[in-house]
Amino acid sequence: MSQVSTEFVSLMEDAFEDDIYRYRGYGRSDEGFGWLAQRMGYYTTIHHRSEGRWMPVYENELDLKAIRAACWILDSDNPTAISIRNRLIEYTISNGFEWSVECPLVNLRKYLQPAIDRVLQNSDWCDLEGETFHREVRDGEAIGFIDRSEGDLCLEIAEPENLVEPANYAQLEDYYSIEYPASWSFGVLTEQGRSKPKGYHFVFNDSGSDWDFKTADRVFHWKRNTSKKAKRGVSDFYHSHKWLRAGEKVLNNTSIGAAIQAAIAYIVEHSGSVAPERIAQLAAARQNNQVRKFDSIGSGYNSNKIRAGQVIDIKNGGKYHAGLLGSTQSQIYIEVMDACLRFGGLPYAMPEHMVTGYAGNNNKASSDTAESPFLQSRYYDQFKRAQRLKGLLMKIAKMIVDTSGRWVWDDVKDSVSFNVTPPDIVTRDIKNTTDALIAQKKEGWVSDRQAMGILQYKYDDVKGQIDEEKAKRPEDWMSVTNPAGVGLGQPKIVGRAGQKPVDAKAKDQAENPDE
Repeated sequence: MSQVSTEFVSLMEDAFEDDIYRYRGYGRSDEGFGWLAQRMGYYTTIHHRSEGRWMPVYENELDLKAIRAACWILDSDNPTAISIRNRLIEYTISNGFEWSVECPLVNLRKYLQPAIDRVLQNSDWCDLEGETFHREVRDGEAIGFIDRSEGDLCLEIAEPENLVEPANYAQLEDYYSIEYPASWSFGVLTEQGRSKPKGYHFVFNDSGSDWDFKTADRVFHWKRNTSKKAKRGVSDFYHSHKWLRAGEKVLNNTSIGAAIQAAIAYIVEHSGSVAPERIAQLAAARQNNQVRKFDSIGSGYNSNKIRAGQVIDIKNGGKYHAGLLGSTQSQIYIEVMDACLRFGGLPYAMPEHMVTGYAGNNNKASSDTAESPFLQSRYYDQFKRAQRLKGLLMKIAKMIVDTSGRWVWDDVKDSVSFNVTPPDIVTRDIKNTTDALIAQKKEGWVSDRQAMGILQYKYDDVKGQIDEEKAKRPEDWMSVTNPAGVGLGQPKIVGRAGQKPVDAKAKDQAENPDE
């Protein structure tokens, strides 16, 4: 067996616990950095980060499979991990990102906007938007490609296991006339020593006979927790796996121990002077005071007949003690569990009440303060997400233009851009704060600049964006400021005094003929 195969088997053997995979091999630390030191060979080398590797986390596809196996289970059966994942999706994606085409070629803009809308609708984007982010958190990457279904463009999701290195890459290079030194590691085609993807190799069955190669302009690959040079992403739970499982074990063991202790009503202590025969007699007497009961599966067990208000006489030679529950020290275990769970939320600066589901330790001020770093991390995720959506929309636009027969993409691509707006991150007090600021603004007690500063907006940036949008799309702002259209017919552009008003729609068509 090869070294890689042996290592993988060892990892999976280590991962078996309670009859399911429990990934515990990665990230362990002991004297001399232990496992990591052995894996790295004590020194970093070019090899550790070449060909898309991300050592010490992963070196090959088997490493990635082992990490995903553990993280998939965590994402499926650990309530704390599920809660963390859900909070990340809710705060980052919320009700979805808004987008629009920005293009001075009016006819092209009017063509692209509904065409891209149809692609997203065909792809069930309302579900896919949240799912892709879920995959980023769980798998470390969201992978998909632009395809056709019944003649229409749509987005298809691929599993991380679909993206693998081809066994016959030399034949692929000949077939696709790839003349540069190529690297196919992890299923991502790049130039040797370069990080920009040129294509992706997918397989859709175990044998590899059902495969496809797609150029980078048809694929979206959003990876996480690695650098640009790393070809594949790593799950968010890679960093917190150990602590979330530790907290789960403490809670499980504590609950089982508490259940056992609670089941012991009392303990009979006999003095040393009592003969063994007498102890046996007392035990038999208690046995006679028991009733036979049956559980849901028909198994019988004995239960003491202890009635409400019953007075128990203590026999000579013995005394009763309260059961173990009366002396439990479970509070310390709860503190340990909470500490483990807090560590699990630390990569996101997630406040304790979001991780543990218990807000009793926080007052309002401390909760708001604790929430601020978490919100900043969500703003950063939203920023990255917006950039990725712009890239995806650009790829969709290219395929639409290429098949339109009306434009040539190379001629118009520089004029096409996208405005992507993330949803507002609504904190627990933002509505009340906004309502209060609106009321104060009406009374003249606060300025626009002050109000935006309180809401953590940059006044100059926001005002500049609003003025720019008003200038580009006056009809949109007219509908916002006067949605009912009271007193308005068709929007008019009025010239100098004495000139006849000009119909805005006619003027737009005259100045922007069909390209």
